[in-house]
Amino acid sequence: MKFKNLKKNIYIFYFIFIFLFAQTAGYAQPLTTTRQPFFPEFETDFVRPERTESLKNQYNEILRKYYNKGKFDITIAELTKTLNDFPNDIKDDVYFTLAKCYYKIDDTPKSFRFLQNILLEFPRSKLISNGSLEKTILNIIKIETDKTANFTFIFSIKLYHLLRNINASKNTLNTAERYISRRLNDKIKIPFNLEKMRITDYENFKISVVNQIWDVFFPSDFWMREAFILTNMVSLTQIENSFNYYAKDIIVKLIIKDVFNVQSIRYIGYGLIETTPEEFFKSLNLKLSNFLNENTDLFQYKDEL
Repeated sequence: MKFKNLKKNIYIFYFIFIFLFAQTAGYAQPLTTTRQPFFPEFETDFVRPERTESLKNQYNEILRKYYNKGKFDITIAELTKTLNDFPNDIKDDVYFTLAKCYYKIDDTPKSFRFLQNILLEFPRSKLISNGSLEKTILNIIKIETDKTANFTFIFSIKLYHLLRNINASKNTLNTAERYISRRLNDKIKIPFNLEKMRITDYENFKISVVNQIWDVFFPSDFWMREAFILTNMVSLTQIENSFNYYAKDIIVKLIIKDVFNVQSIRYIGYGLIETTPEEFFKSLNLKLSNFLNENTDLFQYKDEL
């Protein structure tokens, strides 16, 4: 009997020793452990309900403290900190707020990007179905076409195409076209000084002259100029017609001899052209409707933001 108790005690001591050794060596898990996720790749993307509610409250607080008080720069800074974290049921509204903020600080490229992203990412957004996006875009076109300076057709035309893509009402499209049409009779003065160019290729010279007028309405340094490249939108015949219309008073033909007495013909342009957008478009056999209704590459431009 004593031998059995001794044997039992030895076994107990042995198991206690093994357990303690395993704890020390790190083989046994501590009694209190943190649960490891079974599918960490899914749990990483999971946003807990309390986190979602917190982000919604944060958004409303940003609107109250900054946006409603006209602090658009701060609103942008605060919203972009957690832009990718906002839940989808308010993210379209966050985009909408950012679009309006960027427009308020005259950053039209980013303003347009966020307006467009509402359509691209949330085509069933309430902002589209309830007409809020349509109304805002139309209002921006009105503000743009009311400008007394720094007006270009690019932004307004691009917004018009966005209206078409959100299936804006015919009345809205007609109103937008009417707003843009008001700028067709603006008097534009374009000084020419192509003296240093002296292009020997007369065909390229024609393009250079017409393109200088084109750039007044579709500036080459603007954010989506790629959609309005002259030679992509009109034929060489149209360019020649426009050149002939404007060139008679500003183009000088020069006959030059070099040091070897070799004669060549060069052309320079010098003077002032006074015209209107409508007159210029007409010289190219274009109307505003060509920009609004035809399937141009308006959305196929490089995003340089």
